Amino acid sequence: MHHRYKTVVYTLSPDFNLPDTVSIEGKLSSRSAGNLPFITDPDGRPSFYGNMFMLSLYDSNYSIEDGGGTLREYANQLAHIIRFTHDSQISFLDMTDSRFWNFRNWIRARRDSNNRKTGIPRTNRILRFTLEFLNFIGLEVGLPEFVSANGAIRSEKILKPSTRRASGKPTYIRVWDHACILEDDGSTKQGYAIGTETLAKLESEIDRISSRFIMRRSQVMVELFKYTAGRRAEVGNIRVPDIRKALDCDSPEPMLTLSSRKGERGAKREIPVPRHVLEDALEFVETERKSLLKEMGLPQAQAPLLFISVRTGKPLSVKYISTQFWNLKKKAKISEKAHAHMLRHLAISKRFEQRANNLIGATTSPLITIDVIIDSISLELMQFSGHTSKQSLDVYAKLEKQKILKRVLEDARLPPQKSLSEINILNKLLIEISNMRPDEIEDFLKAKRDELLQEGPESNRP
Repeated sequence: MHHRYKTVVYTLSPDFNLPDTVSIEGKLSSRSAGNLPFITDPDGRPSFYGNMFMLSLYDSNYSIEDGGGTLREYANQLAHIIRFTHDSQISFLDMTDSRFWNFRNWIRARRDSNNRKTGIPRTNRILRFTLEFLNFIGLEVGLPEFVSANGAIRSEKILKPSTRRASGKPTYIRVWDHACILEDDGSTKQGYAIGTETLAKLESEIDRISSRFIMRRSQVMVELFKYTAGRRAEVGNIRVPDIRKALDCDSPEPMLTLSSRKGERGAKREIPVPRHVLEDALEFVETERKSLLKEMGLPQAQAPLLFISVRTGKPLSVKYISTQFWNLKKKAKISEKAHAHMLRHLAISKRFEQRANNLIGATTSPLITIDVIIDSISLELMQFSGHTSKQSLDVYAKLEKQKILKRVLEDARLPPQKSLSEINILNKLLIEISNMRPDEIEDFLKAKRDELLQEGPESNRP
């Protein structure tokens, strides 16, 4: 049964200022903290430790843009332990190891508005974030062992191997570990690019929108998603002055400034965008958008963001962008997933493939291997995609290496044998070609495939 809980996470005003320092003359100065999440107990009383923790995360420079940003996501995770302790009528410091187990079971029993149970990956994220919060409280009150190997809550940080790298070599991250952490069932699915047919259906539905302004706004938005690899909040906050500035040069791919929504707060990045995409956006600015603002009596200078509401002239919210894609999907009768972030995956995948084809085709050095090429592309695309670590691009790197291998197999005219699993052969070959030069691969594959076929079906077992 789905339980509706009272709201415990609120967003402060965009104009909110946080008291900061007091000068020697006794003058109080403040700093802007608009959209900072504010946490209460279910009974409406402010959560002292919850808000202290949010302030510590705010000081760590997490994003609070667009209604709370990353801090809002963290606040929503924190809401679980706040509701659990309130339901149990205990304080945070009354938490014990057995109660933490009960908390895990409490999370798993919750149902969302669609009557779906909390999945294992999300449950584990909430548990680990809660351990970080409880450890914070312990340190604040002088109980550094509150969350520790032998503490009231028996947990400690460990180095956890992650095999997301395309080469298969593990990388390590520090995470909280606890006996109640669930074993991942593999249900987490890495985001994937939108399909060609699905995208065509969305674009056809956009062309049928009756409002000329909304139709053109939607067309421009989709094109910018396709070519910038921007997140919703990044594309939604593209500025008209930045489009004009980018088009001042003669480059076929001018550099457009985006406000990054990951990494340091207020960070920006410049990315190459095809000239025709920016010119189409500017045409929208000078026609439909300009006419709308004129009707409303609003000067263009007072509306710097590209995407504005047809009713108010104010900037579109990130939530509305998601709603718009949902409505288009529904009208187009698309059954599969079709949301804005899938266009980001599409842009990154295409950019990765383009760079890989160019570099591999131009490589003559005996020292450059497939892995070196793929790693260099990942580092290059971090600026393009706004990822804060190269490992975040490993899923794209792995997919590109698989494409390279399949392409070489086709060129070498090596059709798969029915007696062996093509997938397992490819996985074995993929690992072994990582340290080879592109010009070495074809001869290796011919010899290796003969070897695998001679081993017989038994060797093909995982």
